[in-house]
Amino acid sequence: FKDRRDGPQLSQQLVLAATIASSMLQLHGTPWIPSVLTSKNLYFIRRNGVLSYDRVYVSTNLSNPDDLISHDQQEFQSRAIKNPTVFATGVLLVELILCECLEDLCSPDPSGLNPLLSRSTVETILYQVECAASDLYREAEKNCLQCNFAANPSLDDEKFREELYIHAVAPLQDSSQICRKL
Repeated sequence: FKDRRDGPQLSQQLVLAATIASSMLQLHGTPWIPSVLTSKNLYFIRRNGVLSYDRVYVSTNLSNPDDLISHDQQEFQSRAIKNPTVFATGVLLVELILCECLEDLCSPDPSGLNPLLSRSTVETILYQVECAASDLYREAEKNCLQCNFAANPSLDDEKFREELYIHAVAPLQDSSQICRKL
């Protein structure tokens, strides 16, 4: 969002985050959602000159797919990223709640890897996330980025999917519901 005032309200951000995480979990491996979901895949409809954040639309068609593949495949091959799909969702959720792209949030890493592979950068970003949202959102974020809750971090593994729901999706849904009640 070029201007934070143009972005969604906190309650809308939390609903969008829960929707995105749940969609990633439910639609993984289908043609309905890219395996590496980024903010470039998300679209909002403009109504009467104002962006509506009530619904998010996902595009799986890229204008130049080589740009995403060449950059992301190198980045996601790192051993530090246990599950590229979940990690990418975590990055997207950071960008959503802070209303900034990752490139604007972090200094570029000289090695060319994702800056969120640095422990100190992750802690700084997670602190910003907690200030912007809640402990629940922060923990869900951390779990998406690190996937430390399961031995086999594969979305094809039913146990991992259950753990991902418990440690990432459910806290985002809870955070969204708590905000709506306030």
